[in-house]
Amino acid sequence: MKQLESIYYNDLLASIIHDQTATNPIIIGISGNVAVGKSTFAKRLVRRLQQTLTDKKIELICTDDFLFANQVLRQKALFDRKGFPESYDLKLVDDFIAALATHQSIVLPIYDHRINDVSARLTYINCPDIVVVEGLMAMQAPFYELLDVGVFLEAAADDTYQWYQERCQKAHMNEWQSKNFQQMVATAWAEVDVPNYQQYVAPTKQYADVVLTFDRDHQLIDMCRQQPMKG
Repeated sequence: MKQLESIYYNDLLASIIHDQTATNPIIIGISGNVAVGKSTFAKRLVRRLQQTLTDKKIELICTDDFLFANQVLRQKALFDRKGFPESYDLKLVDDFIAALATHQSIVLPIYDHRINDVSARLTYINCPDIVVVEGLMAMQAPFYELLDVGVFLEAAADDTYQWYQERCQKAHMNEWQSKNFQQMVATAWAEVDVPNYQQYVAPTKQYADVVLTFDRDHQLIDMCRQQPMKG
């Protein structure tokens, strides 16, 4: 329900305002399954933060930006493991973390979900006050060690799969008419996304300060606060 989501946003804002001098920057991690709504939720959160904390520099980072380019993944024989921990450029992750810690600027590539590859575009991150990191890796090492707030999004498995299919259909309207393409999507979900979620993403729920559960209409129906485990 929108009311429940507003309550969460307000609680988070109150916490940030109270603790904003504790760390600089404040880092919020948002994780969950593929297609569960991480990007949408993160964008809404950033808008709320910008509207309230008008004097703060706020950056939104997607962990997909740290993926190796498809060409590199193929060279490393990792293309079929895309999204698994080994498919990310961990040196770039370390450089990003070091830049935040030392208040230095850094240039990052931008992942383009329309082409499902790292694009030629770049983003310039320069000493933000608040960083929202969303993606499969957001609460995996080494990110989780940095988080001031961890948020885990979840929904029923059938719903996330339906959203995944809808996303693929929207992104590939022409190809979607092909039964072979639909089978390829189903295979990628079963052989890549599900194992990755079960092995590497779902276990990071223990690092979350709050678990948010959504129904099939993408409405927030439950908010479970918890004491996060620390690595």
